Amino acid sequence: NYPFGGQGLNHISQYNCNSNPSNRVSGFCILTIPDALTLCNSDPNCGGFDVTTNVDWHNAYDVNGQTVVQLFTAGAPTNPTTEWSFYSKPAEICV
Repeated sequence: NYPFGGQGLNHISQYNCNSNPSNRVSGFCILTIPDALTLCNSDPNCGGFDVTTNVDWHNAYDVNGQTVVQLFTAGAPTNPTTEWSFYSKPAEICV
């Protein structure tokens, strides 16, 4: 369980997972929730994931009806934005 980290915020420093064949956008790490959790749980550099309510973003990146999220780098600063919120990786999962 990733605890809710904050509403109205997303992360400035994005996490890159170009080597993951399920990644939806080069230079970022946009994955379905199950794929995102698997990757983030296995990497100490992953701090959690950002989620958005932006319909256009979901129309562009969701996969076969599955919602996607954007991973962020551990310790990355946040930026205020009304359409985003985030969930942080619990400390006990950090490897």
